Amino acid sequence: MRKGLLLGTWLHLTPAGAGAMAEPGITAAALPLSSLSVPLTLDLTTLPEVLEHTVPSLIETPGAWTLVAEGRVGIRYRAWRAPFSLSFQEESLRASTQMEYEAEGCFRRKPWFFESATCAEVTRCGREDEPRRRLHIAGSSRLAWTPEWHLAARTAFQLGHPQRCRLTFLDYDVTSHIEQVLSGRLALAAAELDARIAAHLDARGVAEQLWRAASVPIPLQSSAWLLLSPKELRVSPLRGSGLALSTSLVLLFQPSVVLGPRPTVASAPLPPLKVGPPTEGLHLNLEARIPFEEATRLLGEQLPRRCAFQGLEVEIRKAQVSGGKGLARFKVSAHILSGLPTPTDVTLWLRGRPRYDPPTRTLVLDGLDYTPESSEALVKQFDLLVRPQLSTCLRQQVRSQVEGLFNVYRRSLEAAFEQLALPQATSLRAPLKDIRPLDITTTEGGFRVVFEASGEVVTKLTLSIPGSE
Repeated sequence: MRKGLLLGTWLHLTPAGAGAMAEPGITAAALPLSSLSVPLTLDLTTLPEVLEHTVPSLIETPGAWTLVAEGRVGIRYRAWRAPFSLSFQEESLRASTQMEYEAEGCFRRKPWFFESATCAEVTRCGREDEPRRRLHIAGSSRLAWTPEWHLAARTAFQLGHPQRCRLTFLDYDVTSHIEQVLSGRLALAAAELDARIAAHLDARGVAEQLWRAASVPIPLQSSAWLLLSPKELRVSPLRGSGLALSTSLVLLFQPSVVLGPRPTVASAPLPPLKVGPPTEGLHLNLEARIPFEEATRLLGEQLPRRCAFQGLEVEIRKAQVSGGKGLARFKVSAHILSGLPTPTDVTLWLRGRPRYDPPTRTLVLDGLDYTPESSEALVKQFDLLVRPQLSTCLRQQVRSQVEGLFNVYRRSLEAAFEQLALPQATSLRAPLKDIRPLDITTTEGGFRVVFEASGEVVTKLTLSIPGSE
Protein backbone atom coordinates (compact mmCIF):
# COMPACT_ATOMS: atom_id res chain seq x y z
CA MET A 1 0.00 0.00 0.00
CA ARG A 2 2.76 2.43 0.89
CA LYS A 3 4.47 1.68 -2.42
CA GLY A 4 1.33 2.55 -4.33
CA LEU A 5 0.92 5.69 -2.30
CA LEU A 6 4.49 6.68 -3.03
CA LEU A 7 4.10 6.18 -6.75
CA GLY A 8 0.78 7.93 -6.85
CA THR A 9 1.71 11.02 -4.89
CA TRP A 10 5.47 11.51 -4.98
CA LEU A 11 5.53 11.12 -8.77
CA HIS A 12 3.05 13.94 -9.06
CA LEU A 13 5.37 16.47 -7.47
CA THR A 14 5.60 19.52 -9.66
CA PRO A 15 7.94 22.50 -9.63
CA ALA A 16 6.93 25.27 -7.31
CA GLY A 17 6.56 27.56 -10.31
CA ALA A 18 4.46 25.28 -12.52
CA GLY A 19 0.80 25.57 -13.25
CA ALA A 20 -1.25 28.63 -12.34
CA MET A 21 -4.06 27.72 -9.97
CA ALA A 22 -7.50 29.21 -10.06
CA GLU A 23 -8.37 27.98 -6.59
CA PRO A 24 -7.54 30.03 -3.50
CA GLY A 25 -4.45 29.25 -1.47
CA ILE A 26 -0.71 29.80 -1.63
CA THR A 27 0.34 30.58 -5.18
CA ALA A 28 3.45 29.08 -6.72
CA ALA A 29 5.01 32.50 -7.05
CA ALA A 30 4.80 32.95 -3.29
CA LEU A 31 7.11 29.98 -2.62
CA PRO A 32 10.77 30.86 -2.06
CA LEU A 33 13.56 28.89 -3.67
CA SER A 34 14.82 25.83 -1.85
CA SER A 35 18.28 25.94 -0.33
CA LEU A 36 21.05 23.49 0.52
CA SER A 37 23.91 24.64 2.73
CA VAL A 38 26.98 22.36 2.70
CA PRO A 39 29.46 23.20 5.50
CA LEU A 40 33.01 23.92 4.30
CA THR A 41 35.98 24.09 6.68
CA LEU A 42 39.19 25.94 5.77
CA ASP A 43 42.08 24.33 7.65
CA LEU A 44 44.91 26.84 8.19
CA THR A 45 46.80 24.96 10.88
CA THR A 46 49.97 24.70 8.79
CA LEU A 47 50.34 28.44 8.17
CA PRO A 48 52.39 29.15 11.33
CA GLU A 49 55.09 26.93 9.82
CA VAL A 50 55.54 29.48 7.05
CA LEU A 51 56.30 32.22 9.55
CA GLU A 52 58.53 30.05 11.70
CA HIS A 53 60.60 28.88 8.73
CA THR A 54 60.86 32.24 6.99
CA VAL A 55 61.56 34.57 9.90
CA PRO A 56 64.65 33.47 11.91
CA SER A 57 64.26 32.96 15.61
CA LEU A 58 67.76 34.44 16.11
CA ILE A 59 69.18 37.44 14.28
CA GLU A 60 72.71 38.53 15.04
CA THR A 61 75.53 40.45 13.45
CA PRO A 62 78.11 38.38 11.64
CA GLY A 63 81.68 38.61 12.78
CA ALA A 64 83.05 40.74 15.59
CA TRP A 65 81.71 44.17 14.66
CA THR A 66 79.51 45.54 11.89
CA LEU A 67 80.73 48.97 10.82
CA VAL A 68 78.15 51.69 10.25
CA ALA A 69 78.14 55.49 10.07
CA GLU A 70 80.77 55.63 7.32
CA GLY A 71 82.95 53.20 9.23
CA ARG A 72 83.29 55.34 12.32
CA VAL A 73 81.01 53.20 14.52
CA GLY A 74 80.84 49.46 15.08
CA ILE A 75 77.77 47.64 16.37
CA ARG A 76 77.11 44.12 17.58
CA TYR A 77 73.68 42.71 18.53
CA ARG A 78 71.63 39.61 19.11
CA ALA A 79 67.81 39.43 18.74
CA TRP A 80 65.66 36.49 19.86
CA ARG A 81 62.16 35.96 18.45
CA ALA A 82 59.32 34.30 20.35
CA PRO A 83 57.01 31.86 18.46
CA PHE A 84 54.36 33.44 16.28
CA SER A 85 50.72 33.53 17.34
CA LEU A 86 48.29 33.28 14.42
CA SER A 87 44.48 33.36 14.57
CA PHE A 88 41.43 34.57 12.66
CA GLN A 89 39.78 37.74 13.92
CA GLU A 90 37.36 40.14 12.22
CA GLU A 91 37.71 38.71 8.69
CA SER A 92 41.53 38.72 8.89
CA LEU A 93 44.37 36.51 10.01
CA ARG A 94 46.23 38.19 12.84
CA ALA A 95 49.89 37.33 13.50
CA SER A 96 51.92 38.59 16.41
CA THR A 97 55.19 37.99 18.22
CA GLN A 98 57.92 39.96 19.89
CA MET A 99 61.70 40.08 19.84
CA GLU A 100 64.10 40.80 22.64
CA TYR A 101 67.54 42.09 21.78
CA GLU A 102 70.75 43.45 23.19
CA ALA A 103 73.44 45.54 21.51
CA GLU A 104 76.95 46.94 21.95
CA GLY A 105 78.69 49.80 20.24
CA CYS A 106 82.32 50.74 19.67
CA PHE A 107 84.12 53.79 18.36
CA ARG A 108 86.63 53.11 15.63
CA ARG A 109 89.92 54.97 15.75
CA LYS A 110 93.46 54.61 14.50
CA PRO A 111 96.19 55.74 16.87
CA TRP A 112 99.26 57.24 15.21
CA PHE A 113 101.44 54.49 16.58
CA PHE A 114 99.30 51.60 15.09
CA GLU A 115 99.11 50.75 11.43
CA SER A 116 95.53 49.42 11.73
CA ALA A 117 92.39 50.85 13.34
CA THR A 118 90.87 49.49 16.54
CA CYS A 119 87.27 49.57 17.78
CA ALA A 120 86.88 49.66 21.50
CA GLU A 121 83.48 49.07 23.12
CA VAL A 122 82.20 52.28 24.61
CA THR A 123 78.43 51.69 25.16
CA ARG A 124 75.78 48.98 25.32
CA CYS A 125 72.01 48.43 25.87
CA GLY A 126 69.97 45.52 27.14
CA ARG A 127 72.88 43.79 28.80
CA GLU A 128 73.98 43.06 32.33
CA ASP A 129 71.98 45.31 34.65
CA GLU A 130 69.69 46.58 31.86
CA PRO A 131 66.62 44.60 30.66
CA ARG A 132 66.68 43.51 27.04
CA ARG A 133 64.99 45.85 24.62
CA ARG A 134 61.74 44.69 22.97
CA LEU A 135 60.40 44.94 19.45
CA HIS A 136 56.77 44.03 18.64
CA ILE A 137 55.76 42.40 15.32
CA ALA A 138 52.13 42.46 14.18
CA GLY A 139 50.79 41.15 10.88
CA SER A 140 47.38 41.14 9.24
CA SER A 141 46.13 39.08 6.27
CA ARG A 142 42.86 40.38 4.90
CA LEU A 143 40.94 37.38 3.49
CA ALA A 144 38.41 37.85 0.70
CA TRP A 145 36.81 35.63 -1.94
CA THR A 146 37.39 36.50 -5.59
CA PRO A 147 34.73 36.09 -8.33
CA GLU A 148 36.79 33.11 -9.58
CA TRP A 149 36.18 31.23 -6.29
CA HIS A 150 39.70 31.75 -4.91
CA LEU A 151 40.41 32.94 -1.41
CA ALA A 152 42.87 35.83 -1.67
CA ALA A 153 45.01 37.28 1.10
CA ARG A 154 46.96 40.50 1.40
CA THR A 155 49.44 40.26 4.21
CA ALA A 156 51.37 43.14 5.72
CA PHE A 157 53.51 43.44 8.85
CA GLN A 158 54.14 46.36 11.15
CA LEU A 159 56.85 46.85 13.75
CA GLY A 160 56.45 48.54 17.09
CA HIS A 161 59.32 49.85 19.21
CA PRO A 162 58.30 50.38 22.79
CA GLN A 163 62.00 50.36 23.78
CA ARG A 164 64.54 51.47 21.20
CA CYS A 165 68.23 50.82 21.58
CA ARG A 166 70.01 54.10 21.00
CA LEU A 167 73.73 54.13 21.67
CA THR A 168 73.77 57.61 23.13
CA PHE A 169 77.50 58.12 23.28
CA LEU A 170 77.81 57.24 19.60
CA ASP A 171 74.51 58.85 18.57
CA TYR A 172 73.40 55.71 16.71
CA ASP A 173 70.09 53.78 16.85
CA VAL A 174 70.72 50.01 16.61
CA THR A 175 66.99 49.32 16.40
CA SER A 176 66.83 50.71 12.86
CA HIS A 177 69.49 48.26 11.73
CA ILE A 178 67.63 45.30 13.24
CA GLU A 179 64.40 46.54 11.71
CA GLN A 180 65.96 46.69 8.25
CA VAL A 181 67.12 43.08 8.44
CA LEU A 182 63.83 41.90 9.91
CA SER A 183 61.64 43.74 7.38
CA GLY A 184 63.19 41.80 4.52
CA ARG A 185 62.37 38.50 6.18
CA LEU A 186 58.81 39.59 6.99
CA ALA A 187 58.24 40.62 3.38
CA LEU A 188 59.23 37.11 2.26
CA ALA A 189 56.91 35.58 4.87
CA ALA A 190 53.99 37.77 3.74
CA ALA A 191 54.49 36.77 0.10
CA GLU A 192 54.67 33.08 1.03
CA LEU A 193 51.49 33.26 3.15
CA ASP A 194 49.56 34.90 0.31
CA ALA A 195 50.85 32.37 -2.22
CA ARG A 196 49.94 29.36 -0.07
CA ILE A 197 46.41 30.63 0.58
CA ALA A 198 45.82 31.37 -3.11
CA ALA A 199 47.19 28.01 -4.23
CA HIS A 200 45.34 25.72 -1.82
CA LEU A 201 42.21 27.53 -0.67
CA ASP A 202 40.61 27.38 -4.09
CA ALA A 203 36.90 26.55 -3.80
CA ARG A 204 36.27 26.49 -7.53
CA GLY A 205 36.78 22.74 -7.77
CA VAL A 206 34.30 21.84 -5.03
CA ALA A 207 31.85 24.49 -6.25
CA GLU A 208 31.92 23.17 -9.82
CA GLN A 209 31.38 19.59 -8.68
CA LEU A 210 28.42 20.57 -6.49
CA TRP A 211 26.94 22.68 -9.30
CA ARG A 212 27.34 19.85 -11.85
CA ALA A 213 25.86 17.29 -9.45
CA ALA A 214 22.85 19.52 -8.81
CA SER A 215 22.35 19.99 -12.56
CA VAL A 216 22.07 16.25 -13.31
CA PRO A 217 18.70 14.44 -13.02
CA ILE A 218 18.59 12.26 -9.89
CA PRO A 219 16.80 8.94 -10.51
CA LEU A 220 13.75 8.06 -8.47
CA GLN A 221 11.72 4.90 -8.76
CA SER A 222 9.34 4.03 -11.60
CA SER A 223 10.85 6.25 -14.34
CA ALA A 224 10.82 9.41 -12.28
CA TRP A 225 13.60 11.97 -12.04
CA LEU A 226 14.25 14.64 -9.47
CA LEU A 227 15.50 17.88 -11.02
CA LEU A 228 17.02 20.36 -8.62
CA SER A 229 17.38 23.11 -11.26
CA PRO A 230 20.09 25.17 -9.50
CA LYS A 231 19.64 28.92 -9.73
CA GLU A 232 22.51 30.28 -7.63
CA LEU A 233 25.55 29.10 -5.70
CA ARG A 234 27.20 31.34 -3.14
CA VAL A 235 29.43 31.20 -0.09
CA SER A 236 28.63 32.47 3.37
CA PRO A 237 30.96 34.92 5.14
CA LEU A 238 33.98 33.44 6.87
CA ARG A 239 33.60 32.88 10.58
CA GLY A 240 35.42 31.15 13.36
CA SER A 241 38.48 31.58 15.51
CA GLY A 242 41.90 30.04 15.70
CA LEU A 243 42.98 28.42 12.42
CA ALA A 244 39.84 26.43 11.52
CA LEU A 245 37.54 28.74 9.58
CA SER A 246 33.97 27.91 8.69
CA THR A 247 31.93 28.86 5.67
CA SER A 248 29.34 27.04 3.56
CA LEU A 249 28.40 26.50 -0.05
CA VAL A 250 24.78 27.62 -0.33
CA LEU A 251 22.87 26.23 -3.31
CA LEU A 252 19.55 27.84 -4.24
CA PHE A 253 17.38 25.65 -6.45
CA GLN A 254 13.83 24.99 -7.64
CA PRO A 255 13.08 21.26 -7.34
CA SER A 256 10.71 19.37 -9.59
CA VAL A 257 9.96 15.80 -10.61
CA VAL A 258 9.76 14.67 -14.22
CA LEU A 259 8.18 11.37 -15.33
CA GLY A 260 9.32 9.23 -18.24
CA PRO A 261 12.74 8.76 -19.83
CA ARG A 262 15.78 10.46 -18.38
CA PRO A 263 15.35 14.13 -19.25
CA THR A 264 18.03 16.00 -21.16
CA VAL A 265 19.13 18.99 -19.13
CA ALA A 266 21.44 21.72 -20.37
CA SER A 267 23.88 22.49 -17.57
CA ALA A 268 24.63 26.16 -17.08
CA PRO A 269 28.22 27.16 -16.30
CA LEU A 270 29.21 27.83 -12.73
CA PRO A 271 28.22 31.43 -11.93
CA PRO A 272 30.72 33.90 -10.49
CA LEU A 273 31.14 33.69 -6.76
CA LYS A 274 28.86 35.71 -4.54
CA VAL A 275 29.04 36.13 -0.80
CA GLY A 276 25.58 35.95 0.75
CA PRO A 277 23.89 35.56 4.11
CA PRO A 278 24.50 32.22 5.85
CA THR A 279 21.88 29.50 5.97
CA GLU A 280 21.97 26.10 7.61
CA GLY A 281 20.81 22.68 6.54
CA LEU A 282 18.39 21.72 3.81
CA HIS A 283 15.18 23.69 3.21
CA LEU A 284 12.78 22.43 0.56
CA ASN A 285 9.68 24.11 -0.80
CA LEU A 286 7.63 21.73 -2.92
CA GLU A 287 4.24 21.43 -4.51
CA ALA A 288 2.70 17.96 -4.59
CA ARG A 289 -0.21 16.81 -6.74
CA ILE A 290 -2.13 13.95 -5.13
CA PRO A 291 -4.56 12.37 -7.62
CA PHE A 292 -8.06 11.72 -6.37
CA GLU A 293 -7.50 8.02 -7.05
CA GLU A 294 -4.70 7.92 -4.50
CA ALA A 295 -6.67 10.02 -2.04
CA THR A 296 -9.46 7.45 -2.38
CA ARG A 297 -7.01 4.66 -1.69
CA LEU A 298 -5.54 6.45 1.33
CA LEU A 299 -8.96 7.08 2.80
CA GLY A 300 -9.98 3.48 2.09
CA GLU A 301 -7.15 2.26 4.34
CA GLN A 302 -9.06 3.69 7.28
CA LEU A 303 -12.44 2.15 6.45
CA PRO A 304 -14.80 0.76 7.54
CA ARG A 305 -15.55 3.07 10.44
CA ARG A 306 -18.60 3.41 12.65
CA CYS A 307 -20.29 6.18 14.56
CA ALA A 308 -23.24 5.94 16.95
CA PHE A 309 -25.63 8.53 18.36
CA GLN A 310 -29.18 8.56 19.80
CA GLY A 311 -29.41 4.78 19.61
CA LEU A 312 -28.42 4.81 15.95
CA GLU A 313 -25.31 3.26 14.40
CA VAL A 314 -23.87 4.03 10.97
CA GLU A 315 -20.94 2.28 9.30
CA ILE A 316 -18.90 4.07 6.60
CA ARG A 317 -17.81 1.27 4.28
CA LYS A 318 -16.46 2.98 1.18
CA ALA A 319 -15.54 6.49 0.02
CA GLN A 320 -14.61 7.81 -3.42
CA VAL A 321 -12.90 11.20 -3.68
CA SER A 322 -13.28 13.78 -6.44
CA GLY A 323 -13.45 17.54 -6.59
CA GLY A 324 -12.77 20.80 -8.35
CA LYS A 325 -13.18 24.56 -8.06
CA GLY A 326 -11.70 24.58 -4.60
CA LEU A 327 -14.04 21.92 -3.19
CA ALA A 328 -13.53 18.25 -2.40
CA ARG A 329 -16.38 15.80 -3.03
CA PHE A 330 -16.83 12.42 -1.39
CA LYS A 331 -19.15 9.68 -2.55
CA VAL A 332 -19.69 7.71 0.67
CA SER A 333 -21.30 4.28 0.85
CA ALA A 334 -22.83 3.92 4.31
CA HIS A 335 -24.72 1.14 6.00
CA ILE A 336 -27.29 2.07 8.64
CA LEU A 337 -26.92 -0.75 11.13
CA SER A 338 -29.58 0.34 13.59
CA GLY A 339 -32.20 3.02 14.04
CA LEU A 340 -34.38 1.98 11.09
CA PRO A 341 -36.76 -0.93 10.93
CA THR A 342 -34.24 -2.87 8.85
CA PRO A 343 -30.53 -2.35 8.07
CA THR A 344 -30.29 -0.04 5.07
CA ASP A 345 -27.56 0.91 2.56
CA VAL A 346 -27.40 4.53 1.52
CA THR A 347 -25.11 6.62 -0.66
CA LEU A 348 -24.22 10.08 0.60
CA TRP A 349 -22.59 12.88 -1.41
CA LEU A 350 -20.36 15.13 0.70
CA ARG A 351 -18.56 18.28 -0.24
CA GLY A 352 -16.40 20.79 1.58
CA ARG A 353 -13.31 22.96 1.27
CA PRO A 354 -10.11 21.10 2.20
CA ARG A 355 -7.78 22.51 4.85
CA TYR A 356 -4.76 21.12 6.65
CA ASP A 357 -5.06 21.14 10.43
CA PRO A 358 -1.55 21.31 11.97
CA PRO A 359 -2.45 20.22 15.54
CA THR A 360 -3.99 16.95 14.36
CA ARG A 361 -1.91 16.62 11.15
CA THR A 362 -5.08 15.81 9.23
CA LEU A 363 -6.92 16.94 6.14
CA VAL A 364 -10.25 18.39 7.21
CA LEU A 365 -13.21 19.73 5.24
CA ASP A 366 -14.58 23.12 6.17
CA GLY A 367 -18.27 23.76 5.51
CA LEU A 368 -19.03 20.08 5.07
CA ASP A 369 -22.48 19.33 3.76
CA TYR A 370 -24.03 16.16 2.35
CA THR A 371 -26.94 15.02 0.19
CA PRO A 372 -28.42 11.48 0.43
CA GLU A 373 -28.77 9.68 -2.91
CA SER A 374 -32.13 8.03 -2.19
CA SER A 375 -35.77 8.55 -3.02
CA GLU A 376 -36.99 6.41 -0.15
CA ALA A 377 -39.23 8.34 2.22
CA LEU A 378 -37.79 6.43 5.19
CA VAL A 379 -34.24 7.59 4.38
CA LYS A 380 -35.39 11.17 3.91
CA GLN A 381 -37.21 11.09 7.25
CA PHE A 382 -34.13 9.57 8.88
CA ASP A 383 -32.02 12.36 7.38
CA LEU A 384 -34.26 15.06 8.80
CA LEU A 385 -34.01 13.56 12.26
CA VAL A 386 -30.27 12.98 12.50
CA ARG A 387 -28.69 15.46 10.02
CA PRO A 388 -26.71 17.46 12.65
CA GLN A 389 -25.34 14.35 14.34
CA LEU A 390 -24.65 12.56 11.04
CA SER A 391 -22.84 15.63 9.66
CA THR A 392 -20.54 15.61 12.69
CA CYS A 393 -19.95 11.91 12.29
CA LEU A 394 -19.14 12.21 8.59
CA ARG A 395 -16.84 15.16 9.18
CA GLN A 396 -14.83 13.08 11.61
CA GLN A 397 -14.73 9.99 9.46
CA VAL A 398 -13.51 11.61 6.22
CA ARG A 399 -10.51 13.14 7.93
CA SER A 400 -7.51 11.78 6.10
CA GLN A 401 -4.36 11.21 8.11
CA VAL A 402 -1.52 12.68 6.06
CA GLU A 403 1.33 12.02 8.49
CA GLY A 404 2.03 8.66 6.87
CA LEU A 405 2.06 10.31 3.46
CA PHE A 406 4.72 12.80 4.50
CA ASN A 407 6.79 10.09 6.13
CA VAL A 408 6.97 8.54 2.67
CA TYR A 409 8.10 11.91 1.30
CA ARG A 410 10.77 12.11 3.99
CA ARG A 411 12.29 8.75 3.13
CA SER A 412 12.16 9.41 -0.61
CA LEU A 413 13.76 12.84 -0.36
CA GLU A 414 16.56 11.61 1.88
CA ALA A 415 17.32 8.74 -0.49
CA ALA A 416 17.30 11.08 -3.48
CA PHE A 417 19.72 13.58 -1.95
CA GLU A 418 22.11 10.80 -0.94
CA GLN A 419 22.65 10.27 -4.67
CA LEU A 420 23.96 13.81 -5.00
CA ALA A 421 27.70 13.24 -5.51
CA LEU A 422 29.76 15.83 -3.65
CA PRO A 423 33.48 16.60 -3.85
CA GLN A 424 36.03 14.46 -2.03
CA ALA A 425 34.07 11.29 -2.94
CA THR A 426 31.38 12.19 -0.43
CA SER A 427 27.62 11.64 -0.67
CA LEU A 428 25.20 14.09 0.87
CA ARG A 429 23.59 13.11 4.14
CA ALA A 430 20.74 15.38 5.14
CA PRO A 431 18.21 13.73 7.50
CA LEU A 432 14.89 15.55 7.31
CA LYS A 433 13.53 16.48 10.71
CA ASP A 434 10.26 18.07 9.69
CA ILE A 435 7.87 18.06 6.75
CA ARG A 436 5.06 20.54 7.17
CA PRO A 437 2.16 21.19 4.77
CA LEU A 438 1.47 24.86 4.18
CA ASP A 439 -1.65 24.73 2.06
CA ILE A 440 -4.08 22.22 0.52
CA THR A 441 -6.41 23.03 -2.37
CA THR A 442 -8.16 21.03 -5.09
CA THR A 443 -7.75 20.94 -8.84
CA GLU A 444 -9.78 19.06 -11.39
CA GLY A 445 -7.50 16.04 -11.01
CA GLY A 446 -6.64 15.93 -7.35
CA PHE A 447 -5.31 17.74 -4.32
CA ARG A 448 -2.53 20.30 -4.58
CA VAL A 449 -0.39 20.27 -1.43
CA VAL A 450 2.24 22.92 -0.81
CA PHE A 451 4.68 21.85 1.86
CA GLU A 452 8.10 22.64 3.23
CA ALA A 453 10.73 20.31 4.59
CA SER A 454 13.87 20.99 6.57
CA GLY A 455 16.79 18.95 7.78
CA GLU A 456 20.36 19.01 8.98
CA VAL A 457 23.24 18.54 6.54
CA VAL A 458 25.61 16.10 8.23
CA THR A 459 28.15 16.00 5.41
CA LYS A 460 31.07 18.42 5.70
CA LEU A 461 33.82 19.37 3.23
CA THR A 462 37.35 20.57 3.99
CA LEU A 463 40.02 22.56 2.18
CA SER A 464 43.46 22.49 3.77
CA ILE A 465 46.93 23.86 3.19
CA PRO A 466 49.63 21.16 3.17
CA GLY A 467 52.60 21.54 5.47
CA SER A 468 56.15 22.34 4.43
CA GLU A 469 58.11 19.50 2.94
